[in-house]
Amino acid sequence: MAFAYMPIVGIVQGMQPIIGYNYGAKLQGRVTQTVKLGLVVSTVIASIVWVVTMGIPELLINIFSNDDSVLANGTNALRLIFLLAPIIGFQIVTGGLYQALGKAKTSLMLSMSRQLLFLIPIVLTLPHLYGLEGVWMSFPIADVLAFLFALIILLKDRKMLFSNL
Repeated sequence: MAFAYMPIVGIVQGMQPIIGYNYGAKLQGRVTQTVKLGLVVSTVIASIVWVVTMGIPELLINIFSNDDSVLANGTNALRLIFLLAPIIGFQIVTGGLYQALGKAKTSLMLSMSRQLLFLIPIVLTLPHLYGLEGVWMSFPIADVLAFLFALIILLKDRKMLFSNL
């Protein structure tokens, strides 16, 4: 998963100084353009990861292990974990946006929401209902909840952030 997130985090780190500078200079159009470009590029990267993960999970697993049982169980697990990968960029970019604007509390909430707020409680609950499959199902559920959480916060603040929308 870290390999999938790294390029998106790099995009966010590159857009943060551009957003911060233009927001401070009250150039809202440039802020909007930068955020849109960050969202598009991160979604494309995450979608490529999704296509590769869905298409050749065996090859990815073989990089780390050639054990037949790992391959058999890991293929399904990898596909479930990355089921909603195309939406992960939205939450990461949104968290980076708030960090660039100096809104530390909101950025922290967004950055920690997938893991702490959603994934851990879900991964502690679903295995009791669905066994090992519940562990793997926890990841896409946490992804969609973190996406919705970021979307709600961004929509709530859109007038402050993007006055030209």
